[in-house]
Amino acid sequence: MAFQKTRAVASTPKGADTRARILAAAARLFAVHGFTGTSFAMIGAAGGVATGSIVHCFPDKAALSAAVYRLALDRLAASVTRAIGRYPADVPGTIDALVSACFAWAAACPDDPVLIGRLAEHAAVQDTAAQNVAVQEMDGPQTRLEPLLEAWAQPLIRAGLVQPLTPAQLYAVIIAPALCAAAAQLDVVDGPAAPVIGWKTVLVTAALAAVQASSPKSRPPRIASRKARLVSAKLAGPVPPDQTRLL
Repeated sequence: MAFQKTRAVASTPKGADTRARILAAAARLFAVHGFTGTSFAMIGAAGGVATGSIVHCFPDKAALSAAVYRLALDRLAASVTRAIGRYPADVPGTIDALVSACFAWAAACPDDPVLIGRLAEHAAVQDTAAQNVAVQEMDGPQTRLEPLLEAWAQPLIRAGLVQPLTPAQLYAVIIAPALCAAAAQLDVVDGPAAPVIGWKTVLVTAALAAVQASSPKSRPPRIASRKARLVSAKLAGPVPPDQTRLL
């Protein structure tokens, strides 16, 4: 019933605008104050909408936080999808693009990394049955992104270009470190004493070392077959009778 109500409100231009303002205000406030510290009244004041309009769109704060959380993951997944599509068969290029995508997502949507962390942390400590259902529905970045990484890597694994890693391992060596570094950079205060670390280069290099298949070892030239040696000898000219048996 709540889903139908939300769809009905968002089906008109005015309803869609109201819902968008609610979600934008809620995302900012959840990131700053967390789930417990944010109220419908605060969201209404920040978004310029009546509290009744929020209740009309979302039955409770848990439903609103879940919608905000999913939108943040949607933006991250879209960024990762674009990165994979840019260089699908180029392993170094794709890993570079994936790491860059994580940094770009955090820079373009600075509230999203904080929001995902705070809401996931709140959901994880809830004990009631209703909240447990909400926790199960709030898949984290890893659950959301692993299928994308698997779809990209499987053809390359079969081609011998990528190590046979599981989706969880791919996430652990490519995405997770990049997300952590991108989120940490949001807290860095510029100044003369601030250390400058080329995180992107470090992360791309480490991920490549773990993901990219080793180049095939140089093989010694094969000994030509007897038939091939005979053909070569024939093309080279007459061979003394006492050497023909060596070919």
